[in-house]
Amino acid sequence: MSDSVIASPYGVVRYRYLFAFALFVTLVVLTVPGPIVDALHAWVLSWWPWRGSGMNSGAVSFDKFVHLALFGLCGWTIVRGWMTSARGWLVFYIPLLAFGVATEIVQHFVPGRGADPMDLVADGVGALFGMALAWRRVKGGVV
Repeated sequence: MSDSVIASPYGVVRYRYLFAFALFVTLVVLTVPGPIVDALHAWVLSWWPWRGSGMNSGAVSFDKFVHLALFGLCGWTIVRGWMTSARGWLVFYIPLLAFGVATEIVQHFVPGRGADPMDLVADGVGALFGMALAWRRVKGGVV
């Protein structure tokens, strides 16, 4: 199969709207004030099946998984909505990573939140992972 994939206009538009929605959700989730995050964390832990373990007891906190998932969704939708060739992936990845930097800067000013360089790493890995999975799907002919 060639480097370009022809997608139906409906599919492309659908993923472009989904990308805009994913960016909005990412911005909202990553700028929720700390006390609300703490209350949500306590609520989730109240029904979490492994009470002794918690969600942040491992080497990687749950927050990193949130960043990974949000930016993975953004990366997925960017590929499905705009990419027609694997050659131009940096054109899409760099602005998505810049959005990650912007969210970390904004988090620094949100009460109870802070900027964490490891969150930016999770953003970048999530975006790459989402883009790679979507590109693999597109290259497989599933549009």
